Amino acid sequence: MADALGDLYTCDDEALWQHVLDQYEAVLQRKAEQIKSKDKRAELIHLDQWYQKEWPRLLESRPEKVIERKELVQLTRWKLVRGQFRPQLLKLVESNDEGAVKDASKKAFSALPDVAAAIEALSVLKGVGPATASGVLCAGAPHVAPFMADESMLAIPSCRQLQYTPKRYLVFAKEVQQLSQRLDRASHQQGFWTAHKVELALWTQHVANKLGMQLGSADKRKAEQDTTSSKRTRKEQP
Repeated sequence: MADALGDLYTCDDEALWQHVLDQYEAVLQRKAEQIKSKDKRAELIHLDQWYQKEWPRLLESRPEKVIERKELVQLTRWKLVRGQFRPQLLKLVESNDEGAVKDASKKAFSALPDVAAAIEALSVLKGVGPATASGVLCAGAPHVAPFMADESMLAIPSCRQLQYTPKRYLVFAKEVQQLSQRLDRASHQQGFWTAHKVELALWTQHVANKLGMQLGSADKRKAEQDTTSSKRTRKEQP
């Protein structure tokens, strides 16, 4: 079912992007409801909360940006339960030792904003390809590194032929960064549209469409904005 908002990728209306982004958690909840296992449903919600909110705050609070082995394992669990489950991948990631994870992540974060070098630094770890590496970078540097989610890539014409290579991730990251800059120019909050928020909005619309959810229409959103603006104007009048 196509959403009434149309193709978000080609949309220049920053308010509509915000409208879609605001519904991320509702769409994630609906996705979780499609999972047969009650435990896996709860795991998806719990791990997503950790990835989107708790882990980034923790990384930001550290004197030096570096990740621990247990965090890499947790990231991989989130990635697998949110996307395509590959049990062998988790075993590979778990086989990394603490020192290797810390050294690789320290080198990766130090390489930014050179995303290619950062991805390469993390790829020395067992079980860590461009997608998992992007998950690390996105948590610690959301302004520059989007997470390489299938659903977000499928929303971008140049990335719809899915390839899990560093080259394809760089194409995806560049597209998302350009969208981020475009939206930021139209926003009243400079710096709000990080690469991660753009990628999340693309994910939200793609998954909503797949699940048959209607996120709303452009006309309805505009009417809501006009009503809010009118109320604000009346309140500001002496």
